[in-house]
Amino acid sequence: MPVLAYENISYIGEPIGIICGPDFRKLKKLIKELDIKYTEALKNDKTDDPAMSSEKIIKHAVFHRGEPSTVYVKSQLTLEKTYSSTHQLKTYKEQFGCLAIPEKKSISVFLPLPWACHTRKTIAQILSIDEDAVYLKKTITEETSHTNLWASSLLAAQACIASHVTKKPVKLILSRKEMDGFVENPVLFSTRFQAALQENGLIKSLTVRVMVDTGAFAPFADDLLQRILVSALGPYKIPHFQIEVFILRTSKPPLSIDITTCDAHSLQAIELLVQEIARFLHLMPHEVRIINTPQEIERVHEHKENEDENQVGYPDINNQKALSVIEHIIQESDFLRRYVSFSLTSESKNSFIQHAPIRGIGLSVGFQGSGFLSSKLIQNSVSLEVTMKIDESLIIHTQTPSKTIQGIWQQQAAKILSIPEETVHLDHSSAFTCEEEIPENMSNKISIITSLVKKCCTAIQKMRFRQPLPIKVKRTIQLQRNSNWNSANLTGKPYYSIAWASAVIEVEINTFTYELSIQSVWVTIDAGEILQPKDAELSIKKSIQLILANCMHNQILIPQSIHVHFIKSSEDSKEIGTCMHAVIPAALLNAVSVALNKPANVFPLETDT
Repeated sequence: MPVLAYENISYIGEPIGIICGPDFRKLKKLIKELDIKYTEALKNDKTDDPAMSSEKIIKHAVFHRGEPSTVYVKSQLTLEKTYSSTHQLKTYKEQFGCLAIPEKKSISVFLPLPWACHTRKTIAQILSIDEDAVYLKKTITEETSHTNLWASSLLAAQACIASHVTKKPVKLILSRKEMDGFVENPVLFSTRFQAALQENGLIKSLTVRVMVDTGAFAPFADDLLQRILVSALGPYKIPHFQIEVFILRTSKPPLSIDITTCDAHSLQAIELLVQEIARFLHLMPHEVRIINTPQEIERVHEHKENEDENQVGYPDINNQKALSVIEHIIQESDFLRRYVSFSLTSESKNSFIQHAPIRGIGLSVGFQGSGFLSSKLIQNSVSLEVTMKIDESLIIHTQTPSKTIQGIWQQQAAKILSIPEETVHLDHSSAFTCEEEIPENMSNKISIITSLVKKCCTAIQKMRFRQPLPIKVKRTIQLQRNSNWNSANLTGKPYYSIAWASAVIEVEINTFTYELSIQSVWVTIDAGEILQPKDAELSIKKSIQLILANCMHNQILIPQSIHVHFIKSSEDSKEIGTCMHAVIPAALLNAVSVALNKPANVFPLETDT
């Protein structure tokens, strides 16, 4: 992505120069006096055009197993659906800005730093100076999610160029309108399905075509592509399938996405398709889900196929966990009774005529994967040092992204070593996120560090009574070595760890005003051992409320009640910070679909839907 455009303009509003000076009013006057001439290039931004030019396709991948087209053509029962999504959490954000102060042989820069290493390298390359001559100072912000990782480096580069040329401090701040138009604008996902079905709900073949509009440029295109491929089928095993993904270039500004949650769009789409299959065949939604899981397919078909090593397969995402969270959520929410009752009511043509509030209930299942092994932004190994001092206090040599995570590590260490929690400290001078090669929100190190804390403390416990204190222990986890993931044919384990979740949402639609209200939300999560249940439950409830508040363009949805349940487990703890993104939107749209007795294909919802 160019810092300043030259000759070709990729989108309206792309910066072509910088005007700076001490008087802001004079700057505005100068801008008005500028006369910039453009010649318009012929462009076609239709993403559904079958004859897309190679210039429009930034990345493309296709995976094929069996004969999905043949099975689809020969099948008596077929279904074709398209779903689109532009989901993004809109929270209060301070104005995005940067302050650059030039020195004799260096430059100091003050700005938010979600990706410090990249910002430092960008400034050094732009100014042709050593990286050591770039001093970064992270400013305090209330940023809740980093969807604009590229923007901080771009803004810093522009401010530093102006500061370097003028030899003066330069402050560059985006207005709220500029933030909405050029930094916080969401990526558009469009997913088209062609499914061949049996009467019992079994999906015989599935063709998936995902079009992702990323605007003029697509940072993290490789990660985006790989995550969609892994999550396109959700937890289901389809005998014949084709997955095709296009990352497209259009004349919009570069769009923003949180890479850690981009697979939620694919999981949402497949869950909406399953709901539509259930409605189409007059089956219960959970029955369609269960019959298409690997365990059920292998039970019905006694023999297993002889897998060719080079044949496209299925990612190992621990699908049996999906069954357990579905079974639990059905019991907790009384889903079966409510679904039958609401479906019968919505099928009556008099529901709207009588102006009675109509209700619907939706089910969804999904996962959060941590440590995505196809990512170019992942470390091959993660190490941790822990020291027990002479006074039997403990130092964990790492930083932490939150006090909650710090409390978990302190509690875990104290329990293993039988020492008070207040004697466990974190060494905040350790480099955890400040200068890593990868963005801080993509490190996925929380669950890995949690495992390493356990390993280090267990090792110290074995050594502490056999050798004198202090004792320092270092342990390392090799991520690639712990997995047989093969991205070339989608086989093996794609994530270091996976947390499964299922959600049920009950909604009511006012037939006078067409307003939507959330009656209840039930969530079941299988994420290994939950070390601090109260904090984890509070975190999940906050996440649900934030997601629901962004599910409609012109209405904030507030649930009347939220019920969260964690399945008890002694397995290693898994990260759950973004797992609600995979299940809440799909459960909501499925509930609306039941209430209206018609599919809801577009997200966020409009009142007109």
